[in-house]
Amino acid sequence: MPYFGSTLFIVALLLGALASLLGAVYLVFALARSKVRVAAEVLDQRPFASVLLALPIAFALMLVLAVLSNLGPLGQGIAFIWAALTGAAIALSLAVSSLHVGLGLDCEKPRPATESLGRGALTILLSSLLPFLGWFIVLPLAVLGGLGASALTVFAARRAAPTVSPVSRWELG
Repeated sequence: MPYFGSTLFIVALLLGALASLLGAVYLVFALARSKVRVAAEVLDQRPFASVLLALPIAFALMLVLAVLSNLGPLGQGIAFIWAALTGAAIALSLAVSSLHVGLGLDCEKPRPATESLGRGALTILLSSLLPFLGWFIVLPLAVLGGLGASALTVFAARRAAPTVSPVSRWELG
């Protein structure tokens, strides 16, 4: 009976993690709907540039977190705040990737953006449960792609506003 109890605990833990990630994706989309839409369009136009830009950003986020956590009690307090901000960046990047995947799944007829977001989030989160392939390829690429697209959106907004055609191939209802 101990195997059943531990298996049940792991399944409950995974379902809770999926539900909390899905909730975080919807929360980020509700708070920054236009930014997520523009970043999803950027991810559609420049996927490789998004991932390549996100690699040094993710490395810098983790390096700062590691350095801050080794600076004593004050540094650990700041590291806790930095980890929360990093978690918010991951939630934003998952929202961008989820909208991108969800809009790509809706080939036949346009759907509301929240429905596309839910489809994309479930697709990414369920495919990230695959051993090794999901853990080391799908989820990191989804996070890196969304993080890089968000960064490209922010950097492009400083130079010139990103152009999104009024009639895109995706209707973002």
